[in-house]
Amino acid sequence: MINLMFYLYSKGKKADVKSQLKEATSNEHCHANVALMNEISSRTSNREDLSVIVAHVSKKLNCRGEKWRKILKCLFLVEHLLKTGSNEFYDAMRGIQYQFKNLYSFSYID
Repeated sequence: MINLMFYLYSKGKKADVKSQLKEATSNEHCHANVALMNEISSRTSNREDLSVIVAHVSKKLNCRGEKWRKILKCLFLVEHLLKTGSNEFYDAMRGIQYQFKNLYSFSYID
């Protein structure tokens, strides 16, 4: 019974992290709320949440050109998480640094 309760709690927690990430990297014109980015930053110390965050960042960095707002918001989020997040997040970003190098030649004309 206790394992089932923990499983349900962790499932809800993951969904919460996913919804926060989706909101922080949406395609809307406004920037993400700093309080929201701080909440995501506090979750980088949890391994499960960290893997969800890194997967989301990796996915957003590979978006097509017309989704440039998502890429930009993702970069703002990564900058904030590198400054305020855990060392594990920093190490994870070093692991996917090739995706950042792909953005050197990024351009999109509206």
